[in-house]
Amino acid sequence: MTKELTVSEIETAVRGLSVARATSLGIEITLPVLFPGGDLVTVTVNRDGESEFIVHDSSAAMMFLASVGITLSSDTKKRLRHVVAKYGCEMAGDRVMRRCTRDQIGVAATIVANASRAIGDHALELRRAEAAGARCRPDCGNTTACRRRSPMRYSGS
Repeated sequence: MTKELTVSEIETAVRGLSVARATSLGIEITLPVLFPGGDLVTVTVNRDGESEFIVHDSSAAMMFLASVGITLSSDTKKRLRHVVAKYGCEMAGDRVMRRCTRDQIGVAATIVANASRAIGDHALELRRAEAAGARCRPDCGNTTACRRRSPMRYSGS
């Protein structure tokens, strides 16, 4: 007979997925949030003034897009700012970030990680639509996605 799992065992297993470490960039926290490629999302915490902190993804979402050959137009970057804003985050350059107080760091780290992951999800949705033959507009005669009007450009294709 198999021994039943305990709450403590499950809690330990889940907590083991989150790791924090001090680096030259700040305190990096790896969370159990996955980019579409399967990599865990890591966020960085930096002090911002006397009692505030900034939690950011160190441009991880943009690096994920680059790793799969995606470059973004300025229009798509604007749309991505709206995507992360739904999480209460903002884009600062290529970073997804959120300001918080000391007691909000855990929640802010989770929110930033999910907002960063959402950028990867958004990119995959566009790539799937293109692969399925989505058209850039209803009157487009192309049988595959119109790369001329695509907000994302794929290198090598």
